Amino acid sequence: MRYFPYVVGDGAHSIRDLIDRQPRAHWKASLHLSSSSAHRGLLPKQLERIPALGEVVRLAFIGSNRVGGLYRDGRAYITPKLERRFGAISQSMPDFYFGRYDIRFASIERLQQGEDFSIIEINGAGAEAIHVWDPNTRLIDVYKTLFSYQAKLFETGDENRRRGFQPAPLSELIRLARKQRALIPRYPPSG
Repeated sequence: MRYFPYVVGDGAHSIRDLIDRQPRAHWKASLHLSSSSAHRGLLPKQLERIPALGEVVRLAFIGSNRVGGLYRDGRAYITPKLERRFGAISQSMPDFYFGRYDIRFASIERLQQGEDFSIIEINGAGAEAIHVWDPNTRLIDVYKTLFSYQAKLFETGDENRRRGFQPAPLSELIRLARKQRALIPRYPPSG
């Protein structure tokens, strides 16, 4: 479960002040206050607005840890129906063996029925196990998850080699890494 960075209005303080008062928002204040070239942040006029008591003000368009977003482990909401639905979706894609879906959904109840959701992004073998970023996850469980995922990836790679797939040569991986590194500075600031 991904939560965008936000502050909650108290009817008395500006968004700028609320960012300073809320520890998670303050942690990434330079991004929300537009003092970082990597993130657009809020406009000065927006920062001075005083939100109503209880009003939730989203601070960024993206919800990553990089901007102060919060991840929670949502595996408790997985149902057999939901597993069957995503199993069918995964099987409809040739050679998709491992990955993560980023989704938006209408409600937990409808999601658990495998209904009313949109797939925003599909992450393949390089997908990060973002549920381990839940602040309540114990470090030992983080390592167990990461080692388990790596074992599954190696098993999948081994099976694919038996089926005749050839891994990319190291030179190709280095070329692609250099290409990505050259492209990153060209990305626009996140908002």
